[in-house]
Amino acid sequence: MTELPNWFLQVGAPAIFESHLSSKKGEEIHCLQVGAYTGDASAWLMENILTNPKSTLTDVDPWLGSDEVQHHAIDWNEVEQAYDAQTSSYVASGRIIKKKMTSDEFFATKDSEIFYDFIYIDGSHEAVPVLKDGMNAVEALKVGGILAFDDYTWDQGKGPAYNPQHAIIAIANCYSNRFKVLEQSYQVWLIKTS
Repeated sequence: MTELPNWFLQVGAPAIFESHLSSKKGEEIHCLQVGAYTGDASAWLMENILTNPKSTLTDVDPWLGSDEVQHHAIDWNEVEQAYDAQTSSYVASGRIIKKKMTSDEFFATKDSEIFYDFIYIDGSHEAVPVLKDGMNAVEALKVGGILAFDDYTWDQGKGPAYNPQHAIIAIANCYSNRFKVLEQSYQVWLIKTS
């Protein structure tokens, strides 16, 4: 198996996660992650924040990659195997719920009675899918919950339709009456106020 990049560590995400989620450590919370990749963020969350045995993380990913230069050289079967190796004990215990599907499929079939305390959007880098994920996440998030987007400054160099930033700005602006911005760096973190 080839060495797969740990983008979660490379961008310094653990420090950002720690600063916004540490107050929830030990509480019973339920989280959703769109785009799980090798499970680096999943494992970190389970070990550092979701320590309450009733806490859960739902991971949504089709494990297919996308049409990006960085993804072309990656074997996505290996990515999923790495995810499974890193999360198998949590999946077996029911604390991680693995959903191998697109985010569109997930949100279309999600139980409308289920709401999350934290949602992390790290799936597609194209603006329209990020916008759809963000809008779906707004409705699936509890009041007081946190919505975070990765890759805010990521740029494919192909124009705004191929970058997450404009979609994230649109979500923050369109829902500014319901959210407060907690952080705007490589990631954007919002808290739902109403």
